[in-house]
Amino acid sequence: MKLVKLFLLISLSFFTFSCSEDDEPEVSELEDIRLSFAERDEVIELPAGLINSSDPYAQTAYGYASSANLMTVYFSFFAFPEGATKTTNRIVAANARTSATGEYLVYTWSDPQVGGIAYQLGDLGDRYSFEVFFQNVGSTQWLRYLYAEEKKDQSSGFMKIFDIDAEDASFAVIEYSWTRANQSIVFRYDFYTENESTVSTVITVNETTNAGKVEYFIGTDLTSLISWDALGNGTWEEYDEDGNVVNEGSWVAGV
Repeated sequence: MKLVKLFLLISLSFFTFSCSEDDEPEVSELEDIRLSFAERDEVIELPAGLINSSDPYAQTAYGYASSANLMTVYFSFFAFPEGATKTTNRIVAANARTSATGEYLVYTWSDPQVGGIAYQLGDLGDRYSFEVFFQNVGSTQWLRYLYAEEKKDQSSGFMKIFDIDAEDASFAVIEYSWTRANQSIVFRYDFYTENESTVSTVITVNETTNAGKVEYFIGTDLTSLISWDALGNGTWEEYDEDGNVVNEGSWVAGV
């Protein structure tokens, strides 16, 4: 089952699912739980002056933020069709472990082409968990495609995406993580490829002024740093393997 196919067919499942409302559990507090970003159009907001600048480094910063905002695409999997089967029996996937402790609420439905689909929420004490599973047509095994956790005070969290088509379906290909403190958010996303260096982007933004910076890493090596103020004026630096500045510059906010 290819991921592109999943994105195309997930919406169809709202019209072609088969489900039952029998033996549904009582109303749970988990029914109203969402990731903190789920109510937002963007994860990272930037100053208009940066977005409107024609400077290539300003546009590079905008590109990094846009990549972070692609995280919201996965939120479509948290929307289950009306009438989906609801249970408190947790799903344990063939490619992952799920905590045996905690309270769970699970929604399941099906699509004739995709197979089974499940959205599982968990109350793990000081944090909530969010999981999405798929079950191939004709299979009895669930595969975990997405796993996220967030502290109940929304101070930190993470989300992992797994390649369920790979030989090792437990291998995470993308991981997002975030922390919040002092009106600022530090948002990181890592792209994993087997036998290659991890590519990481760390974006720090003041959520009041939208001033911030983005750091780009290959493995553990910082290769570039781009910073901007609340108006969208910015500076940038590029580094060699030893951490020395090899190139730098600045730009003026666009209008």
